[in-house]
Amino acid sequence: MFSEVKDMLVDGTERLISCPKDKPHLKGNGSGKKKRHTKKSLVVSGGQKVLMASVTAVEKRHDYRMSKHAGLKDYLAGEGYLWVNLGLQ
Repeated sequence: MFSEVKDMLVDGTERLISCPKDKPHLKGNGSGKKKRHTKKSLVVSGGQKVLMASVTAVEKRHDYRMSKHAGLKDYLAGEGYLWVNLGLQ
């Protein structure tokens, strides 16, 4: 799929969103440690380009759990060298 890219980097990223007005959505979009309202997704980049972004998760979720749910390991198998941070090992 990404045969032209030899090294790929996978990392979780958070995007800021505006503060939700209703109470049930207010708690689910909190980042926790950073005290901001965010949505989280996994990004695969290589060759100074974003190759793929996962579905956005609205709740607090660890990067490893998101990668298992998205099936990134099976999707990117045999596509070159995959660099990940300690949260995804």
